[in-house]
Amino acid sequence: MKRKAKRLAEKAHDGQRRKFEGVPFAEHPKAVAALLKSVVDASEKAVAAALLHDTVEDTELELEDIKSRFGESVAGLVEELTTDKEKRDKFGKAEYLGYKMAGMSDTALTIKLCDRYHNVHKIDETPDEFRTRYSRETKKTLSILFENRDLTNTQRYIATRITEKVS
Repeated sequence: MKRKAKRLAEKAHDGQRRKFEGVPFAEHPKAVAALLKSVVDASEKAVAAALLHDTVEDTELELEDIKSRFGESVAGLVEELTTDKEKRDKFGKAEYLGYKMAGMSDTALTIKLCDRYHNVHKIDETPDEFRTRYSRETKKTLSILFENRDLTNTQRYIATRITEKVS
């Protein structure tokens, strides 16, 4: 399942590049999956969801494609990890994401925190304007999460590493 998800993520993100780093975008979900495996004993389904977490949001793939290829469980996790752009625009990105994360399953939240950590791991190398905005947004998102959710030790560890990067 992991190899199949990796291949699909690479195919779906083909031609996309990471902003500021310039590397192929598919390197990001691979890094998120590796982070996930480094902090928890992740199931194959969780690793597949980590590899596919940006596909519905950023590519032509739809949730039904993931469900037909990987089943309801993986598709459900990807759905939890996918931004609802209307709600994001209505409530603001930090508020939307903070409350969304507070309501996620433990597995989806751990994947999302690994995703956020990978997004900030090289934040010092980004332009000042982006770094300031993204850091502020991340701090606000995490403050909402902390106020509305009890985190596992692993989730708290990742969130602390994120906070250190954006402080």
